[in-house]
Amino acid sequence: SKGLLFLTRVMQTWSLVSICVLLGVVVRWGVSLNSYSGAKNPPMFGDYEAQRHWQEVT
Repeated sequence: SKGLLFLTRVMQTWSLVSICVLLGVVVRWGVSLNSYSGAKNPPMFGDYEAQRHWQEVT
């Protein structure tokens, strides 16, 4: 009946939301396993100058 149909639709919606959230968590976890691009590199002071210039532009 209508109540059962409504309950089925709500469960499908929550299942879809749960799958999307779980997928997002898994992707973030997978990305966090790798190091960042500047790992084990000395600081490059030219990057700061580029950032300062970008701040002036914006």
